[in-house]
Amino acid sequence: MQRLKGVTTGGLPTFFDMKDNFGSKDVIQEDNLLHQLAECGKKVVFMGDDTWADLFPPEEYFVRSYPYPSFNVKDLHTVDNGVLEHLIPEMSGEEEWDVIIAHFLGVDHVGHRFGPVHDTMKSKLEQLDAALADVIAAADALEEDTLVVVFGDHGMTQSGNHGGSTNEEKRSALFMYSTGPPLRSSAKDTAELLREL
Repeated sequence: MQRLKGVTTGGLPTFFDMKDNFGSKDVIQEDNLLHQLAECGKKVVFMGDDTWADLFPPEEYFVRSYPYPSFNVKDLHTVDNGVLEHLIPEMSGEEEWDVIIAHFLGVDHVGHRFGPVHDTMKSKLEQLDAALADVIAAADALEEDTLVVVFGDHGMTQSGNHGGSTNEEKRSALFMYSTGPPLRSSAKDTAELLREL
């Protein structure tokens, strides 16, 4: 919950927010990315970790929503398989969307159970590599310019934990893929491009 709040509001997670990781149904009240998308009339589709549905009521924020239970760290596949069931059909389907949020959770759960260098992590990463290849192929097949953004909300220690302040825990990856033209380098052109969005 803390990480999602930080990612969507731009604020820093607080220690006090940690209590909300355990069954909280508190809707985010601060200004946030999903609120701004809704204000702009964007159609957002969500799938994955059901924490999103607790923080952002689906009837207010999503045109379609596929939440899956996320709290059981022994369950390595339910959330990811649910995302995989809906992601490509949503991307290439007939129903309209502007933004798709697909929150995979298996890597996090594998890390907690086995650590980052276990064979199970290799299998989970291979599954996500294949999913990313499918997403890029689906994005390339769309007629409109599409931006794919893949990122983690935290890193992981050698024991599979996170939430602390070590470099391992604070580092995560960011990958972006665009089917549109390259972004221009001047600040003026970039500002104009952002206004068009």
